[in-house]
Amino acid sequence: MTGNIQVQSKFAVSDDDSSKRYYRFKSKDPFPSIYPSLLNSADITDYVSATGMIFPFNTVNLKSASYEIPLEGKIYYWNGNNEDCSQDIEQGKQFKLTKNSIAYVNLKVNFRIPEYIALRFNLRITDVHRGLLLGTGPLIDPGFEGNLLVPLHNLTSNDYVLNGGEGFIWVEFTKLNLFPSWVSPHDIQQRSREYREFPKNKKWLKASHYFDKAVGAGNNIKSSIPGVVINAEKKANEAAESAEKAATKAKYNFWGAAAIVIALAMGTPPILYLIASNTLVMKNLQKELNESKVARNELDNKLKLVHQRYSSEIIKLKVNKSKPDEKQQ
Repeated sequence: MTGNIQVQSKFAVSDDDSSKRYYRFKSKDPFPSIYPSLLNSADITDYVSATGMIFPFNTVNLKSASYEIPLEGKIYYWNGNNEDCSQDIEQGKQFKLTKNSIAYVNLKVNFRIPEYIALRFNLRITDVHRGLLLGTGPLIDPGFEGNLLVPLHNLTSNDYVLNGGEGFIWVEFTKLNLFPSWVSPHDIQQRSREYREFPKNKKWLKASHYFDKAVGAGNNIKSSIPGVVINAEKKANEAAESAEKAATKAKYNFWGAAAIVIALAMGTPPILYLIASNTLVMKNLQKELNESKVARNELDNKLKLVHQRYSSEIIKLKVNKSKPDEKQQ
């Protein structure tokens, strides 16, 4: 291409090499001939080669207009007992994401985003079909440098095993309208123009294919929310029934003790042992009744929190469903 002063076809071989490329083109667009738009695979390849904005980078992970980031780095996770179960994840290792839980994935890949490019990302479609969700808006602003921390929700009734090294998120790249100081007079580096077409074997697939790939043939995907709510309501009802039984039992024992007192007042020989025994029983039943009421109140409060929490998650799901369909793979 006319005006090129350098030909550079290979990618950064080290993080230091990636950093040098980035700072050279952080604020200067090496390809002014590429219009502001969603970048295709050829554009992505050229920009990564010139700017080192992703390290390490592998062209095998390219699709027509996106790039796949593998599940490698560290997973932060706390179990139901609030125990820290965080672990490193890499090729050959696994992580179990239990039902109705959240984990945070700190990806190993280094990002250095030039001032004229913005990134968006989402889960690979297999995990989307599993019912897994990202926890935040997937936008990476221009100028970002570092590693992504991705919140991952499992709001289904299934446990899922995630394999280190497998694809995790797909990233798309958008070139911004150019600010005058970013513009170069011509392309500084020769274009490779290596476009990756959408795989022919992934076209016109049936829904059953995606479900089988996500959870295996014959398995179902269900939300965990109804089960959590039903279980909380069941416990609240059981506490209410227990409180009612305790109150009824206390009432009967009260009248029994009263009858003994009346008989004693009428001259009946005192039955001191029975009176003392009934008094102790009444105290124990009153204590049981109070504890049941406290348990009922605690369960009612937990049930309210469950409704509040999952109402917001359901709203998020509805918002996500209203967005355009994710890319298929």
